[in-house]
This record gives sequence, structure tokens and C-alpha cells, in this order.
Amino acid sequence: MNDKPTFGYKDGFRTTREQRTCCAKEEDIVSAKIPPAYRDYCAQKVSCEIVILIVVRRKQKTVAAFTNLLSIN
Repeated sequence: MNDKPTFGYKDGFRTTREQRTCCAKEEDIVSAKIPPAYRDYCAQKVSCEIVILIVVRRKQKTVAAFTNLLSIN
């Protein structure tokens, strides 16, 4: 998968435009095992969804570990 932009971030705009960036760190995305299809950083909405997915996956791991402890006893 080629994730490099094919166009410049200023193409098609008359006024100045800031380059969009992902609010999640690459290490966090990889450690949360977010599938590549959901790693799109072109829109802030998607970036925030990645952060939410990271938090949800961390909570799922914690709950799963706690559930395993309860089932052992």
C-alpha cells in the first residue's frame, strides 16, 4: 500500500491552507494493532477516530485480562 499523498496539500486552494496532521502517534497506532485501512490521516475526523480506537482497544485488553483472572478462580 502506498500511503504517500499523490497531490500537494495546497493544490486547488486559493488561500493558504495548513497541512493536516494525525493527532495519534505512529507508535500508538502500531501498538494498538489498528488495521492499515483505518490509518488514514487525511482528515482530522479519521485521526480522532484512531485515537478513540486506541483507547477502546486498551480498555478491551484490560477487561480481558481481568476476566481471565476471574475465570481462573
